[in-house]
Amino acid sequence: MTTASPPRVDVVVPVYNEAPAIAAKVANLAALTYPADRLRVHVVDGGSSDGTVTLALGAAAERGLALDVTVVPAASKPLQVNHAARRGDAPYVLVTDADACLPPSIVERLVDELERDPGCALVGTALRSASPVVLEQVYWHYSNRLRAAEARVLGSAGLVVGPCYVVRRSALEPFDEDVVSDDAHLCLSALVRGFRVAYVDVEVRELRGPATLAEFARHKHRKAGAYLREVIRVAARRGWRSRGSRAVLMVRVLLLAVVPWCLAAAAAAILWAWPLQGVVVAGLSAAAAASWSAVRRHPWPAIAGGIATVALPWVVAGLLIASMLALPFVRLSPSYPKVTLFADPEA
Repeated sequence: MTTASPPRVDVVVPVYNEAPAIAAKVANLAALTYPADRLRVHVVDGGSSDGTVTLALGAAAERGLALDVTVVPAASKPLQVNHAARRGDAPYVLVTDADACLPPSIVERLVDELERDPGCALVGTALRSASPVVLEQVYWHYSNRLRAAEARVLGSAGLVVGPCYVVRRSALEPFDEDVVSDDAHLCLSALVRGFRVAYVDVEVRELRGPATLAEFARHKHRKAGAYLREVIRVAARRGWRSRGSRAVLMVRVLLLAVVPWCLAAAAAAILWAWPLQGVVVAGLSAAAAASWSAVRRHPWPAIAGGIATVALPWVVAGLLIASMLALPFVRLSPSYPKVTLFADPEA
């Protein structure tokens, strides 16, 4: 931080049956380098039945970390954030999941961004998944690049990721009860009111992720449905105050609702007219992507990374189309089904 007296920050950790992860999360929070007297950590439990609260308090006592622990009757992250926001009064609110491992200096980095620009309401980070599924790793690699490009070219990112973000309290509107995706709702609501959404290239490690391709498909299908709901909700609102915000929304609408159908139509046309040529093109594309992956020295194996790079747009397009078709018939819960928790590879 550049100021002598850093601004206060309320850290909100919504939890529900997080016994396997909560001790490590408390240790991670205790290791933050932001001045401890300027942080207040709120753990909001959604009615856990596995002793999460007891474990959190025990781990906090060992680390000398003060926790404000409350229990609410609903396991709903948006409503848990609402509850914590009412208990705090700091100018900035950092929301982080129990399975997110934060770099020690992350609070300084995110708060600095908000301090520099009063027009910035929300700051998100890069994300790296501990999942062994290469498709998941490739997905987050390109998601990070997309948000960085949006912030650089359009002046604002189109999404922050739920495992960690910081929001200016004055821009934090209470979530409605039917909000499923807190990160998408906050980001889009900030954009419609003319605020900027920043992206900081600091990496948060997400320790929970899909362990199989089937789990990847189920998880991303649900995430896509939640995000589409928020896009529809916010896009219908009037009074967009910023041309840049409208541009970000248009990019997201194109990526979510137009590009998937174009890819599906292109694939159908190629396979119908030239099935053999389509297979050859796919193979050559995979080989080229594998070579690119090897040259760039990504953390995934070159061949697997190449195939995943080629497959990712088609897989994501299929999941988005399935989510669009299911949208009128499926009611999503804000309490996400948990995917596999992995050990921290850097612990």
